[in-house]
Amino acid sequence: RFEYDGKKYAFSQANINKAIDDIDVSLSSGLMKASQEIYDMLLYGKSYDEILPDGCKSSFDLHYVDWENIENNIFRVVDEFVVYSENTKDNRRPDVGVFVNGLPWVVIECKSSVIDIKMAVNQNVENFSVIPQLFKFAQIVLAVGPNDVRYATAGSNREYFVAWREKFKNWLDEKCEKYACGRSVREQDKVLISLLSKERLFLLVKNYVVYDY
Repeated sequence: RFEYDGKKYAFSQANINKAIDDIDVSLSSGLMKASQEIYDMLLYGKSYDEILPDGCKSSFDLHYVDWENIENNIFRVVDEFVVYSENTKDNRRPDVGVFVNGLPWVVIECKSSVIDIKMAVNQNVENFSVIPQLFKFAQIVLAVGPNDVRYATAGSNREYFVAWREKFKNWLDEKCEKYACGRSVREQDKVLISLLSKERLFLLVKNYVVYDY
């Protein structure tokens, strides 16, 4: 919604449709360029002209994310969703996706404790080129095992998938106690809480994403 003359109005359906089209940035200039354009729109929104009740036309910012009121956003977690590649024989099924307002902010590949976490890292890196239409939206990419977790951003090389070291131990302990429900806490629990708690996810995406390519 936008505000004009002290009143709030809904954006026109035409502008909503255009906003959806606009954030689906072309990959013609590569994954990183598309990712940066999308990130800027997530951060700042995009302006659209609206015809007002008094007949005037003015431009208003449409925001894809409510950064100030996190609970106003819609969060969904989806497992094993199919992403179609240009080569339909090479479709992929990421293990978990975390969606914010319909956009896949987080992509997770999971492995059991008997499989080297590098396998999940390699799978993510390979998928960057096979299904870039997914990763252009992703802000955090995770390779997760019960006792070993690595994180990076979309388009990162294998060596940049690194372990998370939580600074605020008391905060993490409280969160783990809340969500573990009496079971033993593993490394995957700690890192998923550290990175994907709503407030932390928003903090990281808004303030700590840097493009250098």
